[in-house]
Amino acid sequence: MVDEVQSTYRGMMIAIAPEHWSVFADFELEQFAKCLQDLAWRVRLKSFLKHTRAPKKKKDFSIV
Repeated sequence: MVDEVQSTYRGMMIAIAPEHWSVFADFELEQFAKCLQDLAWRVRLKSFLKHTRAPKKKKDFSIV
């Protein structure tokens, strides 16, 4: 999860201008924590699960 946040952060710093981040500079600690919790509730955790493989199909060895 940390790796995901770090790589997303790097991308966001490139894609979003610094003036859009200045809103967070004035946040109190409690206000910032509440904002992070709100954002965390919106994360779709299922998107981070490993995709499992489908069961192997049985091979048909019958002679035609």
